[in-house]
Amino acid sequence: MKPNLIPNHWTDDQEFLLERLTAPPRLLVACDFDGTLAPLVPRPEAAALPGATERVLRHLGAAPGVSLAIISGRALADVRTRVPLPVDCFAGNHGLEMAGHGLDGVRAQATALQPRLAVIARTLGLRLGHLPGLLVEDKLLSLAVHYRKVDPAHRDEVTSTVAAVAAQDEAFRVQAGHAVVEILPAIPWDKGEALKQIAGRLGIPRSAVFYVGDDTTDESAFRAIPNGTSISVGASRPSAARWMARGTDDVCGLLAWVGGLRH
Repeated sequence: MKPNLIPNHWTDDQEFLLERLTAPPRLLVACDFDGTLAPLVPRPEAAALPGATERVLRHLGAAPGVSLAIISGRALADVRTRVPLPVDCFAGNHGLEMAGHGLDGVRAQATALQPRLAVIARTLGLRLGHLPGLLVEDKLLSLAVHYRKVDPAHRDEVTSTVAAVAAQDEAFRVQAGHAVVEILPAIPWDKGEALKQIAGRLGIPRSAVFYVGDDTTDESAFRAIPNGTSISVGASRPSAARWMARGTDDVCGLLAWVGGLRH
């Protein structure tokens, strides 16, 4: 597995990528949603798939031998409504719930922990509810505490409080993302495991998997396909991804290019 380095921009290696993306008879294209397909916004409910990106995905999904998957931290029902396309597989809550090609279902361990997660949600509401702009999003299988609109002077209070509350129940773990702290079941499951399961179910080798994501939570997916095509979105930073894109518009251009290669 490659060490975490700052990856090259995808256009720097187009000749190499052209061969990787056209040679496999079947290609799995999997994408995160927020910050990858849709621009990041102050409130998660306002996120939307741009029309140009929707058209590109529709064209790409119709290409011979291409399967599409969406792997998001959002709840499954939420992300499915935001990507109204014939996607082969969806994974929500970082893969805790999945749908498509016989993968329909929820991780049993996560379901069993829902009552305890509800207690944590109420506790966080009581301890952090006084902060303007804070949103505790209950995704039933996980919690997301959004602080993008919270005064920067109080952000350390948010992250330390979430960590302290979660630590009171060893069945849960904390992970950080873009202006969000999440509480999830402490089970060995993440976007990388979801990606491997989707590829396995579709019968596509990991070397023929293309994954693009923008957050630290996507690093597990990059690591899951060391010989695949992995794209990190955003400012240049060390990543397990092999290439990078600059933002959601750049991702749209990349996906359009891949679609042109496969048609």
